[in-house]
Amino acid sequence: MKFINIIILLLCFFSCNLNETANKNHIYIPSKNNNKSNFERANIKFSKLNFNFGTIVKGEFISRYITFKNDGKRDLVISNVKSSCGCTIADWPKNPIAPNNSDSLLLVLNTSSLNGKIMKTVTIISNSKPNTKVITINAQIN
Repeated sequence: MKFINIIILLLCFFSCNLNETANKNHIYIPSKNNNKSNFERANIKFSKLNFNFGTIVKGEFISRYITFKNDGKRDLVISNVKSSCGCTIADWPKNPIAPNNSDSLLLVLNTSSLNGKIMKTVTIISNSKPNTKVITINAQIN
């Protein structure tokens, strides 16, 4: 038993001392206290932020690709996408989007637990200024 405890302790010690190489591509993330102008930042731009999915039969999965553009001066990095409920799943690009390039994120709405008129939100968190954008989804579930 003592031998196993020593091995576990050594494994913990050596795993904490792994020397990982840092990513050399530093990405600028804006903060409140720096003096960079908005023109020097990444900027995520959506053609629209409100989506009406219309009337949907309960139990359907509805998916939409939402296109956006980085019209800023730095690489855009989406760090997270959060939905207001577990009924909406998002898949977004994990790699940086270069200035003046476009990409899309996929939103999937699971209507199996929804009834009536709904309004759900999806918050995109990135290194843009402002660092959050909120997409609103409206639908009627029958």
